[in-house]
Amino acid sequence: MEELWSSHKEIIRYLYLVKYVTRQDVMSKMEEDYGFRASAGQYERQFKKWGFRKNLTPSEWQRVSRCTNKRKRDGKETDLKIDGIQVPPKKVNKAISRYGQGSAFDNARESKRLPTSQSW
Repeated sequence: MEELWSSHKEIIRYLYLVKYVTRQDVMSKMEEDYGFRASAGQYERQFKKWGFRKNLTPSEWQRVSRCTNKRKRDGKETDLKIDGIQVPPKKVNKAISRYGQGSAFDNARESKRLPTSQSW
């Protein structure tokens, strides 16, 4: 089964991360176009194994918010990429408004930088 997943890895990556379709839509497309059928749980495990992710944690979004706000003050635009894939601006704006800056305590405690697999 591992070889089967490996043979479809790039098309799954393209659909899920580049075209930004949902897991359910990836599952449907893979079954319809390639005859590849797997459960939602199998896809989730494989995504985790491959390091495919679309979302950041709340603390990561808070760091993104602080950085984008600083760049705005400096007159710069910001594009967020996760593992080299650009996150749609609509999603970034929604997440920043949801998670925002956090409390002063959280900001003082939060000294980590974004993981190296993410770029600006």
